Amino acid sequence: MKISYLVTCKNETLELLELIEKLKTHIDFNAPNDEVVILDDFSDNEGTKKILEKAKNYGFSVVQHALNKNFAEHKNYGGKRCIGDYIVQLDADEYLWPSFLTNMRELLESNPKVELYRVPRVNIVRGATPQDAVVWGWNLGTIPEYFGDIPIINWSHGDYQSRIYKNSLNIQWHKPLHETISGAEFVSQLPKEVEWSIIHDKTIQRQISQNKFYNQNWSKQANMGMG
Repeated sequence: MKISYLVTCKNETLELLELIEKLKTHIDFNAPNDEVVILDDFSDNEGTKKILEKAKNYGFSVVQHALNKNFAEHKNYGGKRCIGDYIVQLDADEYLWPSFLTNMRELLESNPKVELYRVPRVNIVRGATPQDAVVWGWNLGTIPEYFGDIPIINWSHGDYQSRIYKNSLNIQWHKPLHETISGAEFVSQLPKEVEWSIIHDKTIQRQISQNKFYNQNWSKQANMGMG
């Protein structure tokens, strides 16, 4: 089995560097047959360009494609550049819990009928306050045994994301914003545990900037999942 890690990026620096280093270590020691495909929305940040060159030196593929306000088409384009049996899609500022990454192949090989996995996400927002939660409609909490008192949004319901799926033309992303996957007949939901999670670690400033970007470039309704 070959697994493709599809990473979307746009002008990320430190986060992207940390992610590709984690993936390189994983592939070097656990999964030499796997591949990493970085889908870059024409980053113009010099730091990002240097990191992308480093990724190429690691043997990773770098594919450039314009987002054009359509995340679904963007990810579908990236998926066509993947040759793995399964695709694991991550944004540049996300990473998988280390044991999850190590156990990825065993998970997939043990469940050959599953075409799509819904994965819990630990959405860390450093500096978030109860007031921010009210303004943006978040459920604010913590996971003390792993992250102390760092604010985490929407963990109460797992903040599930469809991110691991069979590489098939029948399974495609849809919707320009807050995209979803359709076409998978057999879907499994992983346990709501940190060890089976995507970790999304950012500051409140970045989160607010991202929400404003979505509201301005799509609409507030679309950002809230109603468009």
